[in-house]
Amino acid sequence: MRYIGCANYAAWQLTDALWAARTAGLSRFVSIQSEYNLISRGIETEVAPVCQRFGVGLIPWAPLAAGFLTGKYKRDAPRPADSRGGRRPYWFFDRRVTGDNYDRVERLQQFAEERAQTLPELAITWLLHRPAVSVVIVGASRVGQVEANARALEWKLTEDKVRLTAETAGVSTS
Repeated sequence: MRYIGCANYAAWQLTDALWAARTAGLSRFVSIQSEYNLISRGIETEVAPVCQRFGVGLIPWAPLAAGFLTGKYKRDAPRPADSRGGRRPYWFFDRRVTGDNYDRVERLQQFAEERAQTLPELAITWLLHRPAVSVVIVGASRVGQVEANARALEWKLTEDKVRLTAETAGVSTS
């Protein structure tokens, strides 16, 4: 059996596609890939609830906000030369580099450190605790990054900590 999914659909598009598949007796989408992380949370108002309601697995892309949620980028400091954000201008990364987002990252970094964790572990763990999320796929360019990302699986967040993480980031939970 094969399964199909979609990427970057708005909630109405996903709902329309699910309805069309149902009424025509066709295979339906079983997953959607959407940008979702502690900085980019726009899907929480419509897409994530549609996923939950209709049993569509949510697979976040850019769970570390193109590396911005790694903590390696510092306000008023040159970007690391070996990083995605330092190698070349990159629209996807550059649109995240704002004062408000640096504020969020700094608060989240402190939150993670107070709990003996890293910012990437927090970002991945937080996503894994979101009800609509099925799996988190994180890219890595070094073995150490894969190992660090896997450590996120060891960290369990209570619902209070999930809420507190969002509040720390300066955003409300859905």
